[in-house]
Amino acid sequence: MTVTYGAGGGANSVTPPASIGTATFTTNEKSTSSGTLTAISSSPQVVVNASPDGSGTFTVSPTTALAGSATTLSFTYTAAVGGTSNGSLSVIVPSGWSAPSTTSGNAGYTTVSTGTVSAAGQVISVTGVTLSSGSTLTLTYGAGGGYSAALTPSSYGSSTFTTEEASTSSGTLTALSASPAVGVMTSPDGSGTIGVSPGAVDTSAATTLSFTFAAATGGMNNGTVAVTVPRAGRPRL
Repeated sequence: MTVTYGAGGGANSVTPPASIGTATFTTNEKSTSSGTLTAISSSPQVVVNASPDGSGTFTVSPTTALAGSATTLSFTYTAAVGGTSNGSLSVIVPSGWSAPSTTSGNAGYTTVSTGTVSAAGQVISVTGVTLSSGSTLTLTYGAGGGYSAALTPSSYGSSTFTTEEASTSSGTLTALSASPAVGVMTSPDGSGTIGVSPGAVDTSAATTLSFTFAAATGGMNNGTVAVTVPRAGRPRL
């Protein structure tokens, strides 16, 4: 006799539990209609596995930051079908960004919503990660802002935070299919300040004006500063 549970698949299929482990299908039997259902000597078991190493998704917010500025990045890891059981994550912070720290008040202070976080060089490690399918973990780099914020590089471009994942304690850290990136930007158009010296001159007197432009946070990359001279002050040919 064959019993098919979830016969036909599709809408008729069954969904395993979100927790990882061994599921026992306790089985009883009676040999006659007047008999008593009695446990057989061994019931079948199905192992509910974690997702493969390198599974899940990792996103970041915000996706842009100004060059040479202090910022806080919030990363979200979402477990794949199968989840994780005492798994781990590794995030490599790109060169030019603050080295991560687990001490509040240090630049690049890093926290996690679950598991245990540590930092060495430019690498953030999270261990003891147990998540059911579709559950999330939040990693905050530059948590709290202020002195704890992360400092962005002074150069412009895209910074990729390479991420690896192992779904169990015995798994192997494996690169995710896609790692999050943050665009390091220049300051918005119209940013910066400009001053002039001297601030006052005598009418019709020959003079020299010195203009000083200071770039805003984020700086400039092959930008332009244009100063329009008032008609009354145009130099004589």
